[in-house]
Amino acid sequence: MRDHQQATLIRDSNSDEPVLIDGVVGVGSRDAEVVAKHSRGLIEGDLVLVEILSRLARIPLELHASSVASRARLREWKPASSAGRRSRARRPRDRLTGPGRGGQNRGMVESLRFHPIRSLRAPAPPINDVGAAVGAALAAIRPALADVPPGAPVAVTCGSRGIDRIAEVVRAACAVLREAGARPFVVPAMGSHGGATPGGQRRVLADYGVIEEFVGAPIVSSMETVSLGRTPEGIEVFMDRAAAEAGRVLALNRVKPHTDFDGEVESGLLKILAVGLGKVEGAMSFHRSSLRLGFDKVVLAMGRHVLAGGKVLAGLGLVENERHLLCEVAAAPAGQVEALDRRLLVRARQLYPKLPFASLDLLIVDEIGKNISGSGLDTKVIGRPVHPDRAPGGMRDAIRIRRIYIRDLTPESEGNAIGMGLADVMHERIARKADLGAMYTNSRAAYGYAAARMPMHFPSDREGLEFLLGNLGEPPPERLRAAWIRNTLSVGDFLATPACAADLAGITEYEIGPAVPLEFDGAGDLRAR
Repeated sequence: MRDHQQATLIRDSNSDEPVLIDGVVGVGSRDAEVVAKHSRGLIEGDLVLVEILSRLARIPLELHASSVASRARLREWKPASSAGRRSRARRPRDRLTGPGRGGQNRGMVESLRFHPIRSLRAPAPPINDVGAAVGAALAAIRPALADVPPGAPVAVTCGSRGIDRIAEVVRAACAVLREAGARPFVVPAMGSHGGATPGGQRRVLADYGVIEEFVGAPIVSSMETVSLGRTPEGIEVFMDRAAAEAGRVLALNRVKPHTDFDGEVESGLLKILAVGLGKVEGAMSFHRSSLRLGFDKVVLAMGRHVLAGGKVLAGLGLVENERHLLCEVAAAPAGQVEALDRRLLVRARQLYPKLPFASLDLLIVDEIGKNISGSGLDTKVIGRPVHPDRAPGGMRDAIRIRRIYIRDLTPESEGNAIGMGLADVMHERIARKADLGAMYTNSRAAYGYAAARMPMHFPSDREGLEFLLGNLGEPPPERLRAAWIRNTLSVGDFLATPACAADLAGITEYEIGPAVPLEFDGAGDLRAR
């Protein structure tokens, strides 16, 4: 097997277009003078395969080094001629189709039938008046709020997940704090998300409607942190500088099972204090230590250290029902935040949605994204861990899925396609949308690489599914166990093949509609279901 030529993808300070250097010639809309002029402004580098870069950036490449060992920094290069660019810039469809490469399982794809299946299980009643629910919850800790001096600043945390009506929750919390005489401000508490930049994290909040005009409080977005010292285990803990200087934090977050581990406390109030509010440094310290000591132990140790520091005023925990609608809001003063986190996790586990199957041959997922899960795909829905070596025997009570096909990336992810590596095959639109810089920043902070790997990708759903069916050994349509979901947050309503629908026959919690064939548009992509 030949050695892969490798390149460094670097973005210059004045443009989002990639420039390839380090043993590779990058030919795009730039000339040598532009590259030389901006080479001093290079701000980020990532090692990637040239083949991947050429697909992502849609630029032809000419290699000027025949040996990996002989490559030097910034090799001499020249732009390809326009004729050369036209001759080589073929669409991926042209390269992937043709004799023996495309259409070999088209008949099988056309013969597939999927039943629409809807869960009839009554979800926990959702909260109708969010403002009233938040007010009632915080009223229960009025003594803690009364201790805040008039005009004192209070930092209100807001994370990067797509929590139901989060803007309304933040607005209501800020209103209660103002009524108590405090001066609230909102802090993006999302570790390395949002590209690990102040503007990126502010944009993440804006995507959820959390803007100053709506919530009625300033949004203070910065990546600066201060060290809060170390836990007894030697883990360094960090906090956003503005929150630390305010000296009072309202830890606001949804409580739910975490995608990477099982523990007494998972994704909730302690985690947003330990990781989200710690920005990049906090996220890296958490993940680095977790790979050594265990995630459950580290989140407790770091969260307790923050609480012991006296900078947390209270916690406001949120729980969503099976349809991802807020169904519980509860608050606790600093001394009872951990207990609240534990109690709400028990409740959240009872409501956590999962696919009703023990195994699947194929799972089709319409979209992945950071607003859906920190890992892009919820690992507890797909049964695949972010750190496979940490769960060599598999995840507890996990579904077994042989192949996963992903189709798109959510706009809210802003190019962070983390989670693509948890799939086996994907549509090439994800490769086009992927921002390797944002994705690798996230991966570095989490010390994880598996979810950032780029799987094989195809220019159409039809070709991707044809390939996967062949890879599965061309099982007869009546035996194929396949399901199709919108994303890993939405598994109450889905489509499934007859072999899967048979598992649910006679179960009153599910309504099964008549099977219908897959429909493709002129480009070979699945039509909206």
